[in-house]
Amino acid sequence: MNDIIPGNNSCPLIGAHFSVAGGLENALYTARDLDCPVVQIFTKNARTWKDAMPDEAAVSRFKKARKEARVRFVLSHASYLINIAAPENDKRAKSVSALASEMRRSARLGVDYVVLHPGAFTSSDEPTGIRTAIDSLRRVLQPADPGTRLLIETTAGQGTCLGHSFEQIAEILEKTALPEQTGVCMD
Repeated sequence: MNDIIPGNNSCPLIGAHFSVAGGLENALYTARDLDCPVVQIFTKNARTWKDAMPDEAAVSRFKKARKEARVRFVLSHASYLINIAAPENDKRAKSVSALASEMRRSARLGVDYVVLHPGAFTSSDEPTGIRTAIDSLRRVLQPADPGTRLLIETTAGQGTCLGHSFEQIAEILEKTALPEQTGVCMD
């Protein structure tokens, strides 16, 4: 765990998901008030494809709030619509684009980690879905970019969803082959 959470010498840090109603920075102040060192937010509406980059004023407010709130780690949860394992080319392309945008938006804000559900293989099969997820991640992550780190989140495994076993997540991360930019988030 120490290599996943830098500076942690004893146990995993536990955090909570906070509302960004009224501004992204509000989640950080709420976390401070609850003495929570780890915060997860949505940087945009998680149930729509609509995408926008925060303007300079929003970025400035967020960074100021993070400093004032003394939050140790900030995580962004990627949109629920993203499916990097989708067998349909158009859905996968839209998902890759949305994930890339989330990574850029999070980096702009200074977010440490982006949390992602690995997706569902729907009409294909598990091995194909895993290969598709790996290919999608390779399209988003750049080998030379040590910025915001992507965490694959564990899932319950309903239907054709990937991420319900550590073996699936391990295979995705191992074959993506970018360990400095990827990790795991347990839900």
